[in-house]
Amino acid sequence: MDNLFRKEVVEDRLSQIGLPMRITSVWMHLFTGAFVTFILLIALVIANGTYARKASVQGFLLPDSGIVKVSSPREGRVIESHINEGQQVNEGDLLFVIDVGAESIGGNTIDLTYENLTQRKSLIEQEILLLKEIGEADAVRLEQNIELKEQEIGFATQESEAIETNLELLQRIVLRHEDLSSRQLSPVDTREEAEKDLIEARLQAIGHGRYLVTLRSELDQLRTEQRVLRDRQASEKSNLLRELSSLNQQILELDNQRAILVRAPKTGIVTRQTKSVGAVVDAEDVLLSIVPDGALLEAYLYLPSKDAGFVSIGTEILIRYDAYPYQKFGLYKAFVSTISQAAVTSAELPIAVSSTTDELLFVVTARLEKAFVLVAGEERPLQVGTKFQADLVLEERMIWEWLLGPLRRLRASA
Repeated sequence: MDNLFRKEVVEDRLSQIGLPMRITSVWMHLFTGAFVTFILLIALVIANGTYARKASVQGFLLPDSGIVKVSSPREGRVIESHINEGQQVNEGDLLFVIDVGAESIGGNTIDLTYENLTQRKSLIEQEILLLKEIGEADAVRLEQNIELKEQEIGFATQESEAIETNLELLQRIVLRHEDLSSRQLSPVDTREEAEKDLIEARLQAIGHGRYLVTLRSELDQLRTEQRVLRDRQASEKSNLLRELSSLNQQILELDNQRAILVRAPKTGIVTRQTKSVGAVVDAEDVLLSIVPDGALLEAYLYLPSKDAGFVSIGTEILIRYDAYPYQKFGLYKAFVSTISQAAVTSAELPIAVSSTTDELLFVVTARLEKAFVLVAGEERPLQVGTKFQADLVLEERMIWEWLLGPLRRLRASA
């Protein structure tokens, strides 16, 4: 090329173009270093970082032994309530009395029969009281008559003793007159007069003895009448009590048809009472629920089927209680303990869950790390039915796997 152009021409051209110069500065070096560092950090995060897919679901706190629901066995109307919300009850305690007579077939007939039996029962009870009053009056009368007769017999006995004494005296007088008469010291008329008095005294003693026997016979009759009266009253009372017992049994049988006694199936705390006195209930209507004694609270979560496959035993859950805002009271941990093997609809859940779709749900139970919430430094126990929102980590993947996921799916589909 040097042969093609003259040396002067080449030098002239070079003088016009000028020589190359370095224009870099300190800031350029800093920017370049920062940019390279940023690229390296991104590469490091992509190579070693993980991506977690989470699911937010709602749930409730329920006892581990379940809530015992108490339902009405038949349709009717609540006429008695013996419990209040939060009350402690023992197994067998009476909770409600439900009148089913008016709601059952032939209810009017049952009510009329019940009223008739009740009236008969009232009449028999009045008759028993009247029999008792009459019996007491007759007993008093007989007792008084017996006392009077005993007094009369007592006086008659004293009179009889006086007559016997007089008779002995007259006998001695007659004997003395006979002795005097045999010695002719006493006139015959006097002796005969004494014998006449003796005969009259003997007749009087005989008559008085007959009277005393009559009094004693009357006393025996009164005592016999007293025993017969007691036996008759006892028999009449026994018959009335037997009839009253029969009526009570019939009334009890009608009560079983008219009214149902609802008792506590378990010992525990009454919660979610839905019915009160006067409420009309249908068969299988839930009246209340009972939280059994000794039950531990567990978190019940309801996962859609698209998320349930990624949950396993021991998965950590972060809970936000609706009643205690997490911004102030924080998050609480729980760990998955069981996962249902079959999905259910929202209508089959123990507590109603709001759902915008009819998607099937899996029930997941979790063990609470703490069964209380710290409020102003005080441990406040959690209550059954407390609603919460929970976050679960369903899966973790490397970021580069997540970035290459679409390419893998595209390759797999091809």
